[in-house]
Amino acid sequence: MEIIKKKIKCIKCNSILEISFKNTDTVKHFKCPICQAKLKVNFAAKGKQGSSVPPLPPSPLPPSPPPEPDSAATEFHPVKRFKYSLFLNGMKFPLDPGANTIGRRALSSNAKVQLPVGDMHMSRAHVVINVKVDRNGNTFATLSNFKNMNWTRVNGTPIGQGDVVKLHKGDQITMGQTTFIFDAE
Repeated sequence: MEIIKKKIKCIKCNSILEISFKNTDTVKHFKCPICQAKLKVNFAAKGKQGSSVPPLPPSPLPPSPPPEPDSAATEFHPVKRFKYSLFLNGMKFPLDPGANTIGRRALSSNAKVQLPVGDMHMSRAHVVINVKVDRNGNTFATLSNFKNMNWTRVNGTPIGQGDVVKLHKGDQITMGQTTFIFDAE
């Protein structure tokens, strides 16, 4: 029995996961260790001439509970994980893996992180901070301007429509006239 390692991408949080499985496995059920999404990976069997078909992408499981995974055959190897947050006036706003829309709190806001400010220069959906995992399993965060016409600056540098900026611990992000701090722990 041969143990095979493959890298797959979680469909919910886009984390890159390295999984190990037996060459006799055809389907593997598991939870993403980052976002806890229930996933299923189909592994194609080898053909008659030894060629193999690439595995299918992970797909969400049906609501029924999956069978217990064989812990000896399935291993996850997350490497360097950070917890990201925004700080504003002593308040901490945690960021989840994946896309985090940031904006001003309002009844009509659909932002994932709604900041309790009265700054009318800040949009209700102002920027998107994406928390992602690279090919080596390390997390990183990027900021992009959401579809708004208001000011966004990172460390004093204006961010235009379509610009994507990699964020670092301690970066000052200004939306409208409000500045908050990006933190990684």
